[in-house]
Amino acid sequence: MPGRQFKSSTNLKSLLIVICLLLPLNLSLHSQEIHISDTTKINASDERKKTFLYVRATPFLIPGVAIGLTRRLYLSKNGFIDLILSFHYHYYDNLNKSVGVSITSEHFANKEAKGFFYRFNLGVEYGEYQNPFDFSDDPEDINGLIPNITYGVGYGFNIRHFLQPRICIESGMTWLIGRINLEWVF
Repeated sequence: MPGRQFKSSTNLKSLLIVICLLLPLNLSLHSQEIHISDTTKINASDERKKTFLYVRATPFLIPGVAIGLTRRLYLSKNGFIDLILSFHYHYYDNLNKSVGVSITSEHFANKEAKGFFYRFNLGVEYGEYQNPFDFSDDPEDINGLIPNITYGVGYGFNIRHFLQPRICIESGMTWLIGRINLEWVF
């Protein structure tokens, strides 16, 4: 049965427009000086910024991989944000697969990249899916773009300065509804 094209609706178009508008706003906030309080400043032009390689594996639910770059922005004496631009691919079978791009921010409360963190992910995926709400023997295929907006929490380990494994659970508006990620920052 040939797949039908994902019908564009005003809600999906509106959501994609909001994503496109919020993304530059998020990046511009990190490129200027922000005053948190009278005594603490965030200066994104801090010379301690570094770029790292980012690799993610999603071994549970629907397997997937991602690769990208991480830009570390130190916030204050005790914290930083990793901004991650990644390209990802999820594959379950010939009927359920997706490819996408996303920008993720992971917020740590310490400079060692260990302990609990929270993450926010904003992106878009193109995929071929079986309709999850069609419980017939021959479910309908859906092809098209879907937003990927998730929020999660995780725990990071710092084995060495150049190897930082993390585990994260995230959920939100995505075709997987939620996932468990294993991440490595080199």
